[in-house]
Amino acid sequence: MARLLLHRSTPITLAEASRLPPGARVDNGPHGGRVELLLSDEPLALVQAAYQLGLAVPDASVELVLTPSAALVAAPAPVDAGPPPPPPTTPWGLLDAGQEAAALAAFAADGLDPDGRERVRVLFQSTDPSHVALACRIATAANWRSFVTPLRRVLDHGDVRVRAEAVRAVGVLAGPALSWQIERMIQDPSPEVRRAVIEALAAIEGRGNGR
Repeated sequence: MARLLLHRSTPITLAEASRLPPGARVDNGPHGGRVELLLSDEPLALVQAAYQLGLAVPDASVELVLTPSAALVAAPAPVDAGPPPPPPTTPWGLLDAGQEAAALAAFAADGLDPDGRERVRVLFQSTDPSHVALACRIATAANWRSFVTPLRRVLDHGDVRVRAEAVRAVGVLAGPALSWQIERMIQDPSPEVRRAVIEALAAIEGRGNGR
């Protein structure tokens, strides 16, 4: 058997992972992204797999690791994956590329179309707290005011990131009538959440006073 290892200093995105050949295992960590693919030592299979990896993640390095039984198999030739893909231009493309700040700025400028709102709902319903927190940030950036209704459900979420982002979103999207929803969280055990509550109440009060 042989292994193909792909390395990159930045995480593998969901879009890139979807283009990987079957059996590829993605491991994103603090030092970047890694893909591992186990193969037979058949030279043609190695070449084809290396080519597919190069197309899926063109800005990464591919390494062949041979077991003793495959020691005599020639390493595949370097794959020319062609020119790099153009930089993303849509908010979701920027987000997928790991450029969250630019994506949120684009959401603020463009808002959310029906498809975008559905994607935010999917993120919000995820069991991954980081996805839920991201949904709150996107809704806030896009000024999606009716999203305040589902936000109430996560004000008591077990994850600090979700509670803090939900409070910030209420501060931006809600009116004075919902102040009580977050006032009760001023005793939250997390300093981050308590700061978010103070800032959100000040924002709501400022809008109520016409500032």
